[in-house]
Order: sequence, then C-alpha cells, then structure tokens
Amino acid sequence: MSVFANRLRLRPDLKWQRTEMGAHVAWIAKDPFANEYFHLSERDRSLLQLADGTRSLSEITQECKSLFAPQHVSPESVVEFFAEALRSGLLTGSEEGRDAVGDDTDFDDHASPNQTTLQTKASRRWWHEPLAIRLPGVAVDRTLDRLLPCLRAVLPLPAKIAAIAFTIIMAATAVVYFDQIAMHLDAVTREPVADWGVLLIAVIFVLKVLHEIAHAVTCKWFGAECRQIGVMLLFGMPVLYCDVSDAWLLKQRWKRIMVSSAGMIVELFVAAIAMLLWLLLTDSLLRDLCVTVMFVGSVSTVVFNGNPLLRYDGYYILSDWIGVPNLASQASVSVQTWLRRLIWDDAFSFARTESANRLASHLSHARLRMYWVASLSYRILIYATLGVWVYRQADQVDLGPVVGILLLLVLMLGVTRWLRAVFSPPPSRRRNRSGLLRRPLAIGVIVASVIAAAFWIPLPHRIKAPMTIRISKSQPIVAASPGRIVDGIREGSLVKQGDVIAKLTNPDLMLSMVEEQTRLQALQTEQTSLQSVRPTTRQISDRIQVVSKSIETSQHQLQLLASEASLLEIVAPASGIVFSAAQRVQNIRNPRTLRTWDSTALAMQNRGAWIEAGTELGSLGEPGQYDAIALVRQQDLRYVREGQSVSLMLPHLSSGAFRGKVVEVASSSTDGIPEELASKRMVNPSNRGNGPGDAYYQVRVRLRASDQTNGHPSHPSLAMRSTGYAKINVPWTSLWERLTTTISDAF
Repeated sequence: MSVFANRLRLRPDLKWQRTEMGAHVAWIAKDPFANEYFHLSERDRSLLQLADGTRSLSEITQECKSLFAPQHVSPESVVEFFAEALRSGLLTGSEEGRDAVGDDTDFDDHASPNQTTLQTKASRRWWHEPLAIRLPGVAVDRTLDRLLPCLRAVLPLPAKIAAIAFTIIMAATAVVYFDQIAMHLDAVTREPVADWGVLLIAVIFVLKVLHEIAHAVTCKWFGAECRQIGVMLLFGMPVLYCDVSDAWLLKQRWKRIMVSSAGMIVELFVAAIAMLLWLLLTDSLLRDLCVTVMFVGSVSTVVFNGNPLLRYDGYYILSDWIGVPNLASQASVSVQTWLRRLIWDDAFSFARTESANRLASHLSHARLRMYWVASLSYRILIYATLGVWVYRQADQVDLGPVVGILLLLVLMLGVTRWLRAVFSPPPSRRRNRSGLLRRPLAIGVIVASVIAAAFWIPLPHRIKAPMTIRISKSQPIVAASPGRIVDGIREGSLVKQGDVIAKLTNPDLMLSMVEEQTRLQALQTEQTSLQSVRPTTRQISDRIQVVSKSIETSQHQLQLLASEASLLEIVAPASGIVFSAAQRVQNIRNPRTLRTWDSTALAMQNRGAWIEAGTELGSLGEPGQYDAIALVRQQDLRYVREGQSVSLMLPHLSSGAFRGKVVEVASSSTDGIPEELASKRMVNPSNRGNGPGDAYYQVRVRLRASDQTNGHPSHPSLAMRSTGYAKINVPWTSLWERLTTTISDAF
C-alpha cells in the first residue's frame, strides 16, 4: 500500500461555487451525495487544496506558515480545521490518517466519504426546532422545469412592478383603516372556536402552500434547483415546506435574498388582495375570511417568518445581508468558546473560535454573542408560552404533571448537547487528570448552588382560579307562579320595598277565576231562590245546606285563585338594585312550541315569553358590595387562607384593576358549578371524577369598595355574573415544594 493512501485527501466529487458574501467572497462546497452545503473562505479553500493525499498533517502545517505569512497560523487551528473538515465529509482518510490528525480531536468514526455528513444530518433531532418539525419530502425540480416557461410568460417585469405597487398602496390603506380592521378582527376571534378555528386553519394552510411554492419558483427562476417539497408540522399544524438550499450556489447576494423573501412577498400580496375585497364587501362570512387572510398574511408572516431571531426567512435574509452564513451556529460557537476559555483556559478553545468564525471575521465576537443572547431570549419566550399553554390544556384533563415532566425532558435533551460542548475537557486536561477538576469544580459548585437556590429558596406564589362576580348581600327574585311576562323593570334599576319588579299574566288562571266566579254566582242565586220558598219542606232544607257548603267551597277556591293571581305581580321585598340572573340559551324556534325566555328573564326581548314557577328573575342587593366566588382546586386549597390578598383578571382590563381579600374558604367541595363558568369552559363539570384535580372548593373574595366604580352595577367592567380569574397571593413556596406536591397529587 502506498504511503500516500494514508494521507488526508480532498474529495474530488465536491461541487464548488464562488459567491458574494457581504463585502467579501466565499466559496460554497456542495456534497452531491448528502446534499450538504459548506461555506468556506479563500483561506479555507487553500487549506483544503493542500490535502492532496501527498502531505501529512505536519507537512500541511509547515506549508501554512509560508503560505499565509506574515499571518500567524497556530497548529491548533489547523488541527481543528481539518478535524471539522473530516467530520463533515469534505476529506477522505484512513485510520492512519485519522491517527495522524490525533485522537485529541475526537473524530467520529467514518466508513465512507459522506457517511459522517449523513450522520451529522441525522443528528439534527426534532427537538432542536420543536416549532417546525420537517417530514421527508418529494422532488419537484422537473415539475418546476415544465412550469417555469408559463410563469415567465404571465409574469413580465411590468406585472411584478404593478403587484409591488399595489401591495404598498394596500398597506398604506390598511394603516388608515387600522381601527376598523382591529375591531373586525376582534369580533371574529370572539366567535366560538368551532366557527372561526377551522377558517383560521384553512387560511394558514393555503397561505403557507403559496408561501413555499413562491420559494421554489423563485429559486428555479434564478437557475438554482429546488431539492424537495414536503410537509412540516408548524406549531403542530401540517403545512408545506420547500428545501431551496441550492440557492447558496447563486453568485449574487440579492438573488439569494429574493429567494428567502419570496414567500413573504407573496403572502403580503395575497393580504393586499384581501384588503381590497374587505373594503368592497359588506358584513358577511367572506368579509370575515378577508380580515383573517389580512392578519395571517401580513402581521403573522412578518412577526414569525420575518423575525431574524428564529431560523425562518428573516434569519436567512439577515445572514445574507451581513455576509455571515450560519449566523446562529457561529454565534453559538462563539459563546461556547468564550465559556470554555473562561472555564478551561486552553489554547484549543481559541483554535475552535478561529475555525468556527472563518467567515465572520468582520463581525466582532461581541456582536455575535449579542445576537445569540437576543435569539435565545426570544426562543425562550416562544417556547415558554407554548409550553405553558400545552401544560394548561393537559392540566384540564389531569395530565398536567405528565406533560410537565415530558416538557422538562425535551428541554434537557435540547440543552445537553450544547452544554456538553462547553464542559467537555480539552485534550490537554484529559491527559493530565490531576488538574482536570480544578476550575470546573468551582464552576460546578457555583452552578449547583444556583440550581439549589432556584429549587429551594421560597419564591412568590399565586393561585389562579376561575371566578364569577356576585353581590355580597342579595335576595333572589323568584317567580312564584307561572305566566307570561308582560312588563318589568330594567336590570340595574334602583327600587324601593313594595315596588313592582315584573308583571305576569296567566290566561288559564284568569279563566279559572271567571269560571269559579260564575259558579259562585249561580250557587248564591240558587240559595236565595230556595230560601224564598214558603212553607219550607225537608227536601228544600237539605238542599239549602248542600248549596251553602258548595258556596263556602267555591269562595275558598276563589280566594286561592285570587291569592295565586296576586303572585303574578312580583314586588321588591326590600330596597336595593335589581341584578340580572344567570343567562340561558333557548334553542327552540318552532312556532308551535310554547315560547320560553332567552338570556335573562327581565330582558326586553322576553316580553310575552312563558315563565315557569320557581324561575329566578334576578337578585336584589345593595349597591357597591361585590364578592368574587373563586373555584380553587383541591391540590391548591392547602395554600389558601382567609385574609390573603387577591387581584382579579377581567376581560379588557389590566390585571389588578380590582383587588380584594379572602373572607371565606369552603370546608367541603362544591357540587354546583356556576353556569357562566361552565358555559365558557373555564370549569368543565363533565370531566369531574374522584381525584384531587376534580374537586373544586368555593373561596369568597370581598372586593375593595374603592375598586367598584362607585357601586354602579351597570359598569361594563364589573357586572353581575361577569367572569375572569382570581390571583390569590398565597405564602411563598419553593419550586421543589411545588414539584413534589404536584407529583404526590398525581400518583
């Protein structure tokens, strides 16, 4: 075997392309087997060309001293560079060649030129991008070849300029109509999820299909290949994705930027068309669809796809614009290396920085680290928001602890690889075991202390519970007799004792009274006729007695009917304000069916509706005295005590606009869930079982008088039976105590 076979050799099948990268020039190496792309500087390519199979690594190092003079090239940086190139599959080498590089570089074993690259690609697990999980796709390059001539014919330069001008005009118009658009969008989202949720999913799916097709067509338009189109789970929803990595082979930077921004441009154009239709249409389902398209195609697209802190279109646009490919990776390596130098203080870390930031030499390490911090902070915000939402949804079906543990495992898997690159000992420390744990031990103690403090130091704790507003001291207003409501006062009216609150009429009762009066008059007439007969016989005397008893019975029955009729007029038992009762929805619309009331019984639309006996028309209470009835789960009840401060979260109001304190904690679980909480699915009584997460306890919160808008019950922010959430400030508890409590309650 020739000695040259044991040397490192640059793969001859790589495809090279010289491109613009910011203010300098870079080389793109394409691996045709693994479809991987590598960004290299002029110096990197010169280094790789030295690996021609005739030189050893030491000989290459000597060549570098003369090739790059007067610049100093450290042997460590050369070792790290060729180690990275070998791991990436740019070089071929035997085991002896691997040994020539050195065991300290920690190469992965490789059996073929592109196997390492494939392994690197396979190691990109889904949890690295949990918001966008890509599934295998299909090749569409030939289809685009047939489609492109037609597109060139229908999309000349004037048409593209007109489309851009139209989009800009509609964007300016949207600014003018911003308030109306916001109100319409708010009204659409207030509809039941079953009505607009499917509409939203359909809009997102169609727009994302157009988005990815625009990427593919633009990439093909400029002469690059579209490798594949497939399905991606974006925030859990299936949408298309388009792999246009071949755009890196485009020489001009503006073309690569156009490929990255094509999807957003198309979505903005569709949003502009929707804006025009929105202006022309009247209120309808189609107009609701237009405002949804406007929001998803503009605000949503710019916030997510255009955000350079996430690895979507905006990230690649920024990367091309500043001329730093793999910006996120280079920023991450810069932070890792800085931490390694802080912990290990070895020259090997500097070599990694020098190798990792080859194309970012014009960008300072401080700026790279600032980008890394900003990107990490934004990702944490997005992932935390999504994780909290998933946890709350799972907690509604008693799977909160399980989902919480799974989320922690995913988080640990996501950060383990990054931390391992920071804390893995350098080669010099591996050989010198005596000094291995000097500085890392101190760092480890500090990290352990911080973790212990985070877990065991008591932290502010709040219990969030659904609540509904009630009057502190109130009397129910109940219909004691059935009838049709013909008149009534408005809810929120101030009444005095004895004032009429509502009037009912009962035709059957009235008819019974008339019939009974007629019968009584007939009996009285018969009695008078019998008493006028002379001489009185025994038969007449007996008949008089029977008629007299019948008269007494009729009079008593008439009194009962009159008493029941008097109940048709509902009067106030005391002075106060009339508050509304619980709302209900009556779905019966058959004209042959007896009409019953909707919403609240005293509402104007219920005039003439039938009211059953025992129906609560409302309640009578004193103004300015409100309570919030919160439903606290059994596992949280242990923290709740009387006297604790509470802040209310009400719709369209900032948190803490209304405050109060706990005045009563129920000793037993409640069997009745308020209808307003159940109807809004804030509490789901149908899923209640025997577990601690199924039992709810009522906690009464007395609101401060200064927060109750002068006691006026018609104020929209604090209406009777309005719903929201109560945040109860319970004693401070540590994360460890909360975790152990959750696990013990779950198992």
